[in-house]
Amino acid sequence: MIKSLHTKLPSYSDFCSIDSTRRSPGGPNREHALSTYTLSIEGLAEPTRFETLDVAIEALVAILQAAPIRPDRAEAYVWMIAGEGGLDRVRDFIARDGAFRLRFTADGQPFVAVIS
Repeated sequence: MIKSLHTKLPSYSDFCSIDSTRRSPGGPNREHALSTYTLSIEGLAEPTRFETLDVAIEALVAILQAAPIRPDRAEAYVWMIAGEGGLDRVRDFIARDGAFRLRFTADGQPFVAVIS
């Protein structure tokens, strides 16, 4: 089943609107230039490094929107990580636990997305 799921979801490189080298603008959420974040989903996608947390979140959002997940659940996941305060929520999880983990089921398979 995983192979069929792979064909349904785009790879990270398919996210034309996501530039993994993009830097976040200045301001209170500005990140240190040497910080990098890794997004991985074991069994689904290889770990990919991003220069900023907001771009790693964008990649995860694109995967969640493309995955065969119940629309109401996908919407809740996206709100949690990309809605108002989402960036700060994810950043707080990483600061507290060393990584942000999001468990979800797609095509009947359980997955864990990790941003570290």
